Amino acid sequence: GVSRGIEQRVRAINAFLHDIYHKREIIRAGRVPEWLVAKNDAFLPEMVGFTPPGGVYTHIVGTDLVRTGPDEFMVLEDNAVRWHPLRPPNASVTRPS
Repeated sequence: GVSRGIEQRVRAINAFLHDIYHKREIIRAGRVPEWLVAKNDAFLPEMVGFTPPGGVYTHIVGTDLVRTGPDEFMVLEDNAVRWHPLRPPNASVTRPS
């Protein structure tokens, strides 16, 4: 259902952020350009090599959905509160890249 899909998206966002701050496989594979990450206001160089508690980079995620049919939905965007070692999780709201 919808909640399982949203949970999967949140896991994917956290996996993406973990990759960006660690192995950077998505960049090496050419799926996301390095400049897009480096120039993004949400990218925190001080997080490179660091894993937040529980591996959770986004504590709060809001997913905007539109119903496209009786049992169909489309995601418009995800908004996530990022984890920062120097600020509490509710201090900054960003949209994942």
